[in-house]
Amino acid sequence: MIWLFLKGVGIGLAVAVPFGPISVLCLRQAVVRGRPAGLASGLGVALADGLYALLAAFGFLLLADFLTAYDSWLRLIAGLFIAWIALSIARSAPPQDAQPLGRRRLIATTAALMALTLANPTTVFTFLALFGGTGIAAETGTGPAAVLLTLGAFTGSMAWWVLLTEVAVRLRHKIDAQKLKWINLAAAAILLLFGLFISGQAVIALNSQST
Repeated sequence: MIWLFLKGVGIGLAVAVPFGPISVLCLRQAVVRGRPAGLASGLGVALADGLYALLAAFGFLLLADFLTAYDSWLRLIAGLFIAWIALSIARSAPPQDAQPLGRRRLIATTAALMALTLANPTTVFTFLALFGGTGIAAETGTGPAAVLLTLGAFTGSMAWWVLLTEVAVRLRHKIDAQKLKWINLAAAAILLLFGLFISGQAVIALNSQST
């Protein structure tokens, strides 16, 4: 059974490592707000990855059908949400020192990143493809096996975000106020481009469906 857990760890890493808007958000939180905020962000993503891994392990094809049917709307919502976050970041001045967030803000950060990750249907399809392509799907016919694989996926994903947070926190001490301001603006610009791109794709898909 340990090998099933380790396979889950590998899948969690494979899903978490590719760079995207979520990575930008987590890095920005760690640099600007410190380690707790970075870990809270990563936890939200890892929880979403773990949930999608669980669904993929049980082969919830009905969920896949639902996500396919509403893929464009989910992408539109996610894209607009990312664009809104980008504008909020651009309007806010980064603190001179990494100021830790309170418990409520940390919980809200975790919930927001989890919701944003869940709004991306690509995640569950990635898990389904990895499970099918590696033959793991055939090994998760029982509840305990599926749960063990899910825990592995969560662990792999969370390990990546812990590593990313630690790198960002260590670099934070070498960044002065002016550089931090530019990092903040760069993160906002990248997120805005991601958000507009995702929203644009969704609008095009919705228009093609209506014609």
